[in-house]
Amino acid sequence: MQLGFFIYGSFFVNCESKFVKIVQLNSLKLMNHSHSGQSEFLTKATGIIGKNLKNEHFGVSELAGEMNTSRASLYRKIKASSGMSANRFICKVRLESAMDLLQNSEMNISEIAFVCGFNSLSYFSKCFREQYGHSPRQARSDLITESVNRSNLHNLPVMVTSFINRKVEMETVTGLLIGHRMVSLTGTGGCGKTRLACEVAERMEKNFSDGVWFVNLAPVETGDMVEKEVAETLEVQEIPGHDLMDTVVDKTSGKQMLIILDNCEHVVKEAAEVAGRLVRSGNGIRILATSRTALNIRGEKACRVPSLSLPDPDKILHAGQATGSEAVQLFADRAKLSDTRFELTDSNFCDVAAICKKTDGIPLAIELVASHTRYMDPVTLLERLSSRFSALSSPDPGTIKRHKTVKASIDWSYDLLKRDEKELFRRLSAFSGNFDLSAAEKICYCKSLLREQILDLLAGLLDRSMINTIRDKDQKMRYYLLETLRQYGAELLTEKEAGKLRKRHYDYYRDLAEQAWRERLIRQSAWMNRIRLEHDNLLAALNWSEHSNPDLFAGMAAALSWFWVKSNNLKLAKKTLEKVISGKNGGNEVQARALRSYAWVTGATNVKNIVKSIQLMEKSRNIWHRINNKNEEVIALSDLAIFYYGNGDDKTGLAYAEQAYKLAQIENDPGVLLYSMFPLSQGRTNMKQFSDARAMAAKILKTGKEMGNLFAQFIGHHNRADCALMQGKFHESEKQYVKGLGIVTKFGDMHYTFIELTGVAMSLAGQGRYKKALQLTGAVKELTKTLGMGSPEDMKLSFWQEMVKKHLTGTRQKLGDRKAGKYRDQGRNMSLEETIRYAMDIEKD
Repeated sequence: MQLGFFIYGSFFVNCESKFVKIVQLNSLKLMNHSHSGQSEFLTKATGIIGKNLKNEHFGVSELAGEMNTSRASLYRKIKASSGMSANRFICKVRLESAMDLLQNSEMNISEIAFVCGFNSLSYFSKCFREQYGHSPRQARSDLITESVNRSNLHNLPVMVTSFINRKVEMETVTGLLIGHRMVSLTGTGGCGKTRLACEVAERMEKNFSDGVWFVNLAPVETGDMVEKEVAETLEVQEIPGHDLMDTVVDKTSGKQMLIILDNCEHVVKEAAEVAGRLVRSGNGIRILATSRTALNIRGEKACRVPSLSLPDPDKILHAGQATGSEAVQLFADRAKLSDTRFELTDSNFCDVAAICKKTDGIPLAIELVASHTRYMDPVTLLERLSSRFSALSSPDPGTIKRHKTVKASIDWSYDLLKRDEKELFRRLSAFSGNFDLSAAEKICYCKSLLREQILDLLAGLLDRSMINTIRDKDQKMRYYLLETLRQYGAELLTEKEAGKLRKRHYDYYRDLAEQAWRERLIRQSAWMNRIRLEHDNLLAALNWSEHSNPDLFAGMAAALSWFWVKSNNLKLAKKTLEKVISGKNGGNEVQARALRSYAWVTGATNVKNIVKSIQLMEKSRNIWHRINNKNEEVIALSDLAIFYYGNGDDKTGLAYAEQAYKLAQIENDPGVLLYSMFPLSQGRTNMKQFSDARAMAAKILKTGKEMGNLFAQFIGHHNRADCALMQGKFHESEKQYVKGLGIVTKFGDMHYTFIELTGVAMSLAGQGRYKKALQLTGAVKELTKTLGMGSPEDMKLSFWQEMVKKHLTGTRQKLGDRKAGKYRDQGRNMSLEETIRYAMDIEKD
């Protein structure tokens, strides 16, 4: 420690002249800045601290001496003038100086810490984060990237209609977010909470260097899925064996971001727990929630979103004064969208104003009414609406009555639909989230509603603003109901009708899940994307079946289990599969599927459970053998081989792999045969049977390209790299690991990403490029530690341990602790993106 300080200190002594002018100028800036809003006493104190900035020992006693006052008097005066303790005030001045140097000098962060009086870089970073909510590195990075296009730093829904005024609410909510970490927008359904939240977020986007993120909770049917929805939106991957929210909190710690939790009312408890943990994780996180009720967590500032301002009929004389009413402006804008010929005139203004007043200025109700101007003029609209509203009492601020007002508007729009449009609208409420035409045709048909009619009826509902559309990444059309409208439609279904519809919904999505299971090997990437798109409906079907029929529940869960494993949805998989296995429901095949996936979940969540994974997989294999399903038996045998390799037993693993491959050749199913090649190639590599291993890797790569199987292509390159590494062909192994790294990053598997990075590092060490090798391993160790994952250097594979010992441990011993530590520390400061980019640049050292 003393030697380190001596070297660190002497460096700055030798270079001190380089910093003197900067520090002096910075002290002047502090003094000049302090005149704004500070007492004369604090201004003087700030200047003195600035002159002694580099002196780490300059504290309260020294400042009191410089100002000719006692410590007690200094404490009182600083506390009275700034609200801070004297120690905190000195630290604040040092940190403000550091921020100025970050912005206006080329000094590195260590140099800035030193000249601002922080001998410990870690303590400097801790203090800086506490004051500014982010690290010094992020502060400098923000300056560099400030002018870069920020479109990738938010996922706000694209608004295709104009935003009408809401000036007062915009200012109010913006102010609340500046002063509070947790703000909730409350109010009845349809009052415009979501739109207001998005508009505020867009306005404040530049205030959040790590972006604004929209989490849609409307499709979430159970509270335990809230944290998963948040994690997916923030692109936080679940780490085996770790609490998901702990991972989310770690990932967002120290970041400056605004998170919108939209439609919380049906999962209030869980949304409140998630929001509470996020806001407690750091000063930089702000939560903006929309809900019909407040979340009621500590520090929450609830803001009720009122209806749009209404015109005063006694004062309005002509259409030119419409700007005084937000409701009228909204009606006119949406009516114009519905019928381009519509104009707000003196002759129809009073009718429009009356319509807005009848709807109580609720945006959803106004938009629904205005959408019908293509069919009726305002006078007719008012007459129809008045008859519908005539039985209702005047609304009061209570939630229930305000909801009745919105419901009355939906009632009215619903009554204007044709009989078969009403039928379809009710039946569409079976969907959770969005759906495609095929699903609507196969689920919603009935005796009075033919499948051939459904496309035209969807178009009619779309025209009348009763449903909406989005396009998936392939530009295919998908449909969805606003949550308020979906709930309305569901309430119109009879119990018998709803039961039949939910069963048909289940059958459709169970068939989809079954097809995905059957084709998971030959069309893995396509089915992964499809199930992600349909996951809300699949989970809705699963949840319905859990309360309806244990066998149906088990069947759906088992069919989806492979997807949960592949997508790291391990918490859901574990919870659901334990129910299936303990209940022994669904029959032999369902149990065999569940046991296989549960074996993978068990091993993934805790590597010490690999023996238990083997036992579970043996049970699965035995069932497949007993019911004579040879293809699934091949897959189970292949998985057993992989588990045995992971347990350090290459000989047993290779025996299982050879048995699997032999059986797969007999069955001759392309996907199963390809799958059986993976452990065979790996086993031959482990056993140093390089000629056979290379031939199998080439076959895997060729077949993977023909089938469009990215994972197979990755395995092909990875196994080639392993062989080359063990044979001492280090340039070849580097190129193959880099190719594998390029593929694995496309499907986001962090486990294999770090393995490939470690493979690149060992290849570089073999070439004598020690600096880059140890920088990469330093980065990998730091990143895996941060993510709570095990280091690839610790994998039990026998050949891998041999290579790690030879190329990484050996390199560190060769260079010595000091030099190896230097390269390691350089790597620790690299981000994941920087590490991958550095590794893939073969020419760069």
